[in-house]
Amino acid sequence: MLAEIFLLKLEALMRVAAIDRRAASSDPRFVPVVLPQH
Repeated sequence: MLAEIFLLKLEALMRVAAIDRRAASSDPRFVPVVLPQH
């Protein structure tokens, strides 16, 4: 159970990091979507 929660959190963090990289490199419109998730 704890492993599943950890994997879900890790997946969410990786997704946010990927969006951050994409936003910083190309499209600033993604930034307001990322901020509330931190």
